Amino acid sequence: MNRIKPNKFVQDIINASAINMNEWSKMLGVSRQTIYNWLGSNDTAIRKNHVNKIAKISNMEIIWENNFLIIQDEKDYINKKVDKFIDHNSQLQENLNLNDINDNLERELQLLITKYDHVYNSTRDPMAVAINENYTSMNAAMEKLLGIKKRRKLLGTNIYDIIAPLFRDEKRQRRTGNQAIGKFKYKTALQDILGNTIKGKLSVTRFWLPTNKLENILCSIMTFFPDKKR
Repeated sequence: MNRIKPNKFVQDIINASAINMNEWSKMLGVSRQTIYNWLGSNDTAIRKNHVNKIAKISNMEIIWENNFLIIQDEKDYINKKVDKFIDHNSQLQENLNLNDINDNLERELQLLITKYDHVYNSTRDPMAVAINENYTSMNAAMEKLLGIKKRRKLLGTNIYDIIAPLFRDEKRQRRTGNQAIGKFKYKTALQDILGNTIKGKLSVTRFWLPTNKLENILCSIMTFFPDKKR
């Protein structure tokens, strides 16, 4: 019998079950956001009584060994996940309940946001987010690359302020016409606060943000890969 981390056990059971998030929340006595946190990270601490409840709900017999779990019948554990998954798909096909669909979409969205937030704040690659032509956030790697000592110093400034002058006109052209939205990669150069040029490749994803107003709001997520590490 193999040992398994409580986090993985919880993620496997919840992700494969036909039980929606509202029902899990009520049965476990925790908020839906707490469950999203469990599903979005392998390091989130989950209380022992919650793990035991999930095992009981799923008719799984588990044994605690220090900080790991031993599943009594691992083969049954695998088969049970498959059965649950099949039942879930069948349920959606037979009865498309709007609340359940919205709940599933919300779960997926929360997972994507959690994963993106983790990558954005932990990666060593310089990243920034802009709305229309103004920066709204930069991660620590981008601030270090540009030599920003006071955190968030450049937020709200024009995106072309950190593009090297030689590439500014080209950068503006790439934001018009057919290249207004989509995923793009191209060579360019940034300029730090001391005026030094940093050559590299820029990866950009642009998309229109939904809004009730008539104006278009363009969101850009940028990752810069310097030719030379600094």
